[in-house]
This record gives sequence, C-alpha cells and structure tokens, in this order.
Amino acid sequence: MSRRLAVVLVLALGVLLLSQAAGQAAAKAAVQAAEEAGARKGAPTEDGWIRLFNGKDLTGWKPVGHALWSVEDGAIVGRGNPGRRGNFWLFTEADYDNFVLRLKFWVSPGSNSGVAVRDPSRASGPLRPSAVGYEIQIIDRKGTKMPTGSIYLIQPAVDGLHLSDEWNELEVECAGPRISVRVNGHPAAETRHDRSGRGGIGLQIHDRDQVIKFKDIVLKRM
Repeated sequence: MSRRLAVVLVLALGVLLLSQAAGQAAAKAAVQAAEEAGARKGAPTEDGWIRLFNGKDLTGWKPVGHALWSVEDGAIVGRGNPGRRGNFWLFTEADYDNFVLRLKFWVSPGSNSGVAVRDPSRASGPLRPSAVGYEIQIIDRKGTKMPTGSIYLIQPAVDGLHLSDEWNELEVECAGPRISVRVNGHPAAETRHDRSGRGGIGLQIHDRDQVIKFKDIVLKRM
C-alpha cells in the first residue's frame, strides 16, 4: 500500500468515526427533547405516572385570581397578594376522573392551603371548589376541625400528620365515589361521595401573607 493511499484511508476512517459520533449525539439530543416535550405535555412515564408539573415552568396550569405564582428551585411557589383579599388557585388545564395523585408540599408556618380535585368549575363559579368538586385541606395549625388531609367539609382527617415547616407528602386516590387521602404515608381520611366525578386539579392560596410550595406532582390514571 502506498503512503498516499494509507493517508487517504486514515482520513476516511476519521470522517466515519466523526460522523458516527455526531449521529449518536444527535440521537441522544432527540431523545432528550422528546422526553422534555413529553413532560411538558404530561406524557406518562414507563410505569404509568404522569408528571403534571415539569419542574421548569407553569405549562399545563392556569391561575385563577390574583395570587403570585412562580417556579423556583424545581417547585411551584405561590405567594398571597398583599393588595388582594380572597382565596386564589392554580388549576390544571386538563380534567381527571379516576386517579392517584401524589405531590409534596410546604407551607409557611400558620398557613392555610389545599388541593382541589374533580372540580369542573376551576374556582371560576359562584361556589368554591370544596362545594363543586372536593378540596383536600392543608393547614399548619393545631386543633382545627379540619386538619391537613381532611376532605374539606366532608370528612375530617386524623390530626397530627402534618409536619410544620417541612416538606410533606400527600396522596389522593379517587376511584368512582371513593376518595381516600394519605399524608406522609399515613391514612388520613376516606369517604364515598358522588358530587363530582371529573374535573381539574387545583393548588390553593388561602391567605394574603403566606407562601406555599408544591413539587413532584405526579398522577396515575386508574
């Protein structure tokens, strides 16, 4: 083999290796882009869980009222508006009927919040979500009639499950008329009720001077 031919072969092999590396990088980037797009659209993961919050922005969510919503450090952060009184919400754009919902929440000490499920009104009608769909109570206060985990105005929860000034885990299962709630892995409340079978999922700010945070919001359809 001549020296010139050897150089040509070496150059050709280098071009081939570079082309393969570029193809692999492009394929990896395409997979990553598809995963990110799926997360934004709420695509199910391999085990069937849907990420309702992508950890980056509020895609798929719609505010109701005058609270201040943002995304910070991978969490949805809601702040009461000092100039506005009322109870404000952030709702999913999609409706859900039978599902298991899991999320983590943190509220500033003494705060009052909640998670709405199966609310077709999305807090836009004359009645509150707790009267149209169902509201799962979140409150950092001792000795209340409806402690954290209660199905508000329907079934009180076991008291003492909420950890003040810490991240807490909430699980809500809606299966037909049965609604059950777990807080930090412990059974909190359960009821059978047929008021609403389908609607949006909402995050609540109840008071003006409070801060609430939600993250790792996932849902599995049943």
